[in-house]
Amino acid sequence: MPVLALFDAAGEWQDTLVCDGLIRQRLEPLGLLFGRIDLPSDLPPAGQDAGTDWRALLGAPLQALWPTFTPAFIDRVSLAPDPSDGDALRPQFIREHHHDDAEVRLFLAGSGAFYLRAGGGLLALLCDAGDWLYLPPGLAHGFDAGAKPDFDALRLFADPQGWQAHPTGRDWPAKLPRFDALVDGVLAQTGLEDGE
Repeated sequence: MPVLALFDAAGEWQDTLVCDGLIRQRLEPLGLLFGRIDLPSDLPPAGQDAGTDWRALLGAPLQALWPTFTPAFIDRVSLAPDPSDGDALRPQFIREHHHDDAEVRLFLAGSGAFYLRAGGGLLALLCDAGDWLYLPPGLAHGFDAGAKPDFDALRLFADPQGWQAHPTGRDWPAKLPRFDALVDGVLAQTGLEDGE
């Protein structure tokens, strides 16, 4: 279930949204599109998906994006809860960056959080399996999946070169909770059980 946490500029928690409609309303003015799809039951396992035609496999659920976003590059990022996997990638993912073209991220399994600046504050969107997010070209963001990342996601880009990040040089406020603390905070505030 997606959750959007709102913070002030210093990283202090302000509000938590758990309604898909309210999340969309909050993200759309930033040029972000968000949705959920029912994933096919026959997804190939990570590492055994060479040659998979993701456009055909995912079909209609994401085709609504194709008129304005045509993916030329699709890759899959899968990290298991092994600190050695996440240690190398976590700093480059969480660092605020942007891409010259649009990015769509679709979660096949596990979860992660996108961090964004909005108005005078900050947003953190928790996503899990079936959630997708469209980030417009040039929108600065960061991504975190915790100290022991556990997620499987597709990254779709219009640029045939794929994932090319341009760091902004700005740091996130120290008080802004990273993934593990964010999940704990959401559970404490909403009363949702982990995994709901």
